[in-house]
Parts: sequence; structure tokens; C-alpha cells
Amino acid sequence: MSLLNQAFTHLSALPGSDKGTLANTLAMLSDARIQVEEAASELNRLASTTELDPERLAWVEERMADVHRIARKHHVAPEELCALHANLQREVAQLEEGGNDLEALSARVVELRESYRQEAKKLSESRQKAALRLGKEVQQQLGFFSDG
Repeated sequence: MSLLNQAFTHLSALPGSDKGTLANTLAMLSDARIQVEEAASELNRLASTTELDPERLAWVEERMADVHRIARKHHVAPEELCALHANLQREVAQLEEGGNDLEALSARVVELRESYRQEAKKLSESRQKAALRLGKEVQQQLGFFSDG
């Protein structure tokens, strides 16, 4: 503000400052002084009515430090953390879906194991019956040879 006042004072002291281009420049400087004074007044009023919360400021600074720490940890810029978070969430979802597949596969293994046991039991019974028939046939053949 003082530089603006100095410029106005120096230009006003020049001969012919009340005529032509210099008069227009002085008028603009005068308007600029008034606007700067009004802006300064508004800023002072705003500053006097604004209450700063030191606890909130400390919390915000702590959060910003966390953001930068996490960004360094993952070797990304702080602005890229949201995209990284979205990618990690997608990966977690895919891994969790894989867990569902694992549960389905485990259930399928139990089902197939039971089916295998039933089929093995049938095969065993079938073999026992075949062994009895074969044993009888062998006995008959041996009896045929011993008679003959």
C-alpha cells in the first residue's frame, strides 16, 4: 500500500500531471488505492472474526503427514493414493472371490470322495462275487482233472 501511495505522490508532483495520459494514470492509481484499502479492510475484518481451532489444525497436519507417509511407503505421489486404494480394493475383492471358489472346490472334493467310496464298494462287492464264481469254476475244473 505504501508503494502505491509513493507512486501516486511522485507522479502528482510531476509537471503536467493534471493533463493527458499522466492524469489518467493518476486516476487509475487513485482508484487502485481505494480498492486496495477496501480489500485490506475486508481481510482484516475476516481475520478478526475467524476463529482458528488449533486441535483441528493439528489433526489436519497429522492426516497430511499420514498421506505423505503412505505415499512414500507405496512409492506413489500423494495425489495417486486414491487410485492405488481403488486398485487394492479390486485385488482384495478378487482374492475374496477366490476364497469362495476354494470353498466350492472343497465341497466338490468331499462329494467326489464319497462317490469314489461308493463306487469302490460296488467294485469290491463285484470282485468278491467274481472271485466266488471263479473259485467254484476252478474247483470244478480241478475235480474234472482229478476224476479223469
